[in-house]
Amino acid sequence: MKFRTIALTACVLTFSTSVFSQISLFQKPFEISYEIGFTQQMRRGAQYNNLNPIGICTGLTGSLFFTNKLSMQLGVFYSNLHYADEQDYEYGTYRLVQSNYSHNISVPIYAAYTVPLFEKVKFTVFAGPDIHYGLAEKRLVALSDGFASDSSAIANFQKEKGTFLNEGATDLYKNEELQRLSISFDIGGGFEFSRFLLKGGYGFGLTNINKIDNGNRLKQSGWNISLGYKF
Repeated sequence: MKFRTIALTACVLTFSTSVFSQISLFQKPFEISYEIGFTQQMRRGAQYNNLNPIGICTGLTGSLFFTNKLSMQLGVFYSNLHYADEQDYEYGTYRLVQSNYSHNISVPIYAAYTVPLFEKVKFTVFAGPDIHYGLAEKRLVALSDGFASDSSAIANFQKEKGTFLNEGATDLYKNEELQRLSISFDIGGGFEFSRFLLKGGYGFGLTNINKIDNGNRLKQSGWNISLGYKF
């Protein structure tokens, strides 16, 4: 029994060593790239329907190649965003909703497939989940002179768009209006020339980021385009 156990263990170890020598992460090509670009988030639902933050995003992506064409991409990105929305009403009055700042971290986890087009030029498609975490977002609501919150135009706007936003400054995360954590499913593609990258994609919001208990859902989708350099 002891001999059979030793022999079986040896066979398992030999097979495992052979397999892992072929798929070991440390023996696979690994590439790191730096990217910077433009991004826009699009919020749909609840009381933030017209607020679409835009700004810059920057970060690092690591690509682990399992074959010459198939790889996994894992990244960490920082986004600095802002938005402004002027809502006009009757008698020349308006309400200005804007963000002084909005800071986010995202961690994309993609499966990617790369094909060579011609000399030094490659094309890559990718898809997978993207985990977002809101660091801070401050909203400012300013009302024009003569603004009347009980007017019919305001009432119609509330009915169509959702909850009315009060005047003043609000930290949306500390005030528990928005969920910090959200997930999207991203698809995209890009070109690689020598060590330079041009890529873009779109993320479909999957989770509800509205933290107010009013029965309304709010999803955050978005698109981005960036330039990069592969080390």
